[in-house]
Amino acid sequence: INGDRIHAPDVLRVQAAIATALGNAAAARTLLNRALTSARVQGATSWELKAACDFVDAGYGDAALTLRPILSRYGASDSDGLWLRAQRSL
Repeated sequence: INGDRIHAPDVLRVQAAIATALGNAAAARTLLNRALTSARVQGATSWELKAACDFVDAGYGDAALTLRPILSRYGASDSDGLWLRAQRSL
């Protein structure tokens, strides 16, 4: 059962998308913050980046301030190369 917690950041991110679709921006922001925290605690940088992108896309944070610290943890051998290069152009 504890292994299920590994998916928490992504589940929270999806719940935030649902809250947004239902017009509940406050709940969406809270859920995205929880997703970011959960991903950081787990060291799940990819899920942290996905949640951060959603956070920025929703207008809850500055792109550079939110994404750069996460992107800086990626090395040159990342598996999401094209997508990350696009994000680095902030």
